[in-house]
Amino acid sequence: MTTIVSSTYEAGNAQADGRQYITEHHTADDGSVYDYSYLADNSTDINLVLTERATLLNVQLASLAVAQSIVFGTTLPLSVYGFLSRMTPQERIGIRAATKSDPIIEDFMVLLSHADVVYPLNSDVQNGLSYLSAKGLLTPDRVAVIGAA
Repeated sequence: MTTIVSSTYEAGNAQADGRQYITEHHTADDGSVYDYSYLADNSTDINLVLTERATLLNVQLASLAVAQSIVFGTTLPLSVYGFLSRMTPQERIGIRAATKSDPIIEDFMVLLSHADVVYPLNSDVQNGLSYLSAKGLLTPDRVAVIGAA
């Protein structure tokens, strides 16, 4: 999880009314920098504002990490066409040719052809892709690409 590791500010020249522009710089442990500018009056405790903003940023970054873990942990289905389109024409042609002599490949392709949608991370899909790799029809690198979420 990303957190703020450094917070600094720069104070600009005083305005005619005594206020001054403050620019805060908050640096996260992943190198991201969050800048905020505001016009502070003479009574503003700039260090308190800086500390409070860093605290708020940490809460927001933690919330973002939780939301991303939920979203990134899910997969959207692909149409069968969309899934098979991840393969090159040469890969698809080789796999179709192999269905004539390998009943496991034939079964995998029949199941795909009857599916409404394909979830690439589904264990049956991953096993089918691994089998195609074991038979030399897909490289392990291509399996990773085709079977990605």
